[in-house]
Amino acid sequence: MPKIPPIAKPYTIHPKTRILKYHPKKDILQNELKQLAKKYKKTFSIEDKKLIIEKEREILYQEIEDPLLTVARNQKNTSWKMPENINDVLLANIRALRNIEVLRKPFLTTITQNKISILATLSLALYQHAPENEIERAYVESILNQLPDTTVNQALGIEEDFDEDINIDLNTVDINDITPDDFWAIVTSPNKSNEEIKDFIKKTLKTEGLSKEITEYAIAIAGYEKSDEAFVSLKDIALNPVKDNCYRQKELALHSIARYIREKEDEVKQILEDVQKNDEFYSPLAEILLAKCNGKYHGVKNQNELFEQYVKTDGEINTQQKNLINRVLKKLEWIIPSLIKNNFELNVSKDTYTKFEPQAIGTRGPDGSFMDAVQFTAFKNKSMLSPELINGKDEDSMLLRIIEPQINAITNLQEFFRNNYLKALQEDSAPNIYAQQNLDTFTMETIAAMNCYYVPLEKAFEENPGMATSIYKLRDVNPELYEYSKNII
Repeated sequence: MPKIPPIAKPYTIHPKTRILKYHPKKDILQNELKQLAKKYKKTFSIEDKKLIIEKEREILYQEIEDPLLTVARNQKNTSWKMPENINDVLLANIRALRNIEVLRKPFLTTITQNKISILATLSLALYQHAPENEIERAYVESILNQLPDTTVNQALGIEEDFDEDINIDLNTVDINDITPDDFWAIVTSPNKSNEEIKDFIKKTLKTEGLSKEITEYAIAIAGYEKSDEAFVSLKDIALNPVKDNCYRQKELALHSIARYIREKEDEVKQILEDVQKNDEFYSPLAEILLAKCNGKYHGVKNQNELFEQYVKTDGEINTQQKNLINRVLKKLEWIIPSLIKNNFELNVSKDTYTKFEPQAIGTRGPDGSFMDAVQFTAFKNKSMLSPELINGKDEDSMLLRIIEPQINAITNLQEFFRNNYLKALQEDSAPNIYAQQNLDTFTMETIAAMNCYYVPLEKAFEENPGMATSIYKLRDVNPELYEYSKNII
């Protein structure tokens, strides 16, 4: 049986000069992408955008196996300055692929076994030959780990090997000696029963002198691994003054208490009512959790007029998504009318960035990623994001960051914050730990934190410990910045 000849590559390398020459007419995938882009510019159809993204996905898998293809195709790309090192080109392709593979609806797709093998082999190669590229390897593994019942080890055919720490004997272990890693190994161990984990959480909550991190973990998990003893500990944290400036612990305790609503409805509501009435700092959070427990919380209402004038949608969004947007509009009602007057708008679109910037369709941006994969962006006059990115786990800071350029166009809020900060530095009344070059980064994050009283419990397991995700954590992690920001805002 005759061999099937390999597909000809759309580039050649001169045998002597080693100069790479690109032959665009032979590049089947790239030409197909151009045709799809041309069609989409006429229809702006989601179905046509799906075809574009699928073609870009195919191109990236091809380029991951042959990074010289990336070099050939992008020699004249003025928007992306390609790395000189071929390994860096590969890493750029990995980031670009990750941005496509993690897309949510309507661009979610099934990864074939062949592509799983490519990713698994790539992950292993990155580990063996370039262990310093932890971020890129994490990108590859994050794609694999989102597949149903698939882990990196399974994709590679490696048998799972659980850490020895998982087998810590809970009958003999001294809780004072455990580390945060030990804690997670215990509560996630498949060898521990629910009762064993519940007992461990109870003991942890009763043990004083543990690290702040372990105590926060225990408080958060006590809302899932429920017990009467754990509830008593949570109640004690919620109804008593904060100890040792651990404001985050009381926030998490209130969240965990609310999770007992089915088992202890009257007691849960009474605790939240007491906090709402008697604790000014935590009252906004208690009010939200109490409303949720009563089945009456749906975000901020009575913002429909601002919503209708400022938010443009190309399809239906659900009540939760609309109310999450309204919650942000409520906080910004002092400036939204001015944005509307200047014809600024927020687009909530099932499509992606290139619907609003058609000249970028089928192109790669400054970091080498395809612009068609961008599901949110901030323009001066038109900000956009996908409704899939608006959910209960997202905090207000994301929407604030998207709207920020519009606010700055009218009020120059960052300049206001910067000038006040620099003045305070001169007067030695500002937190010196923030260098001047970091001002742009933390300005909106800090403002978002000062405005955000509700961060779902799940965020406790995901967030960066150094990032203020709520007013409580900001005060806990950096009380100096909290006091300074409170005075400015």
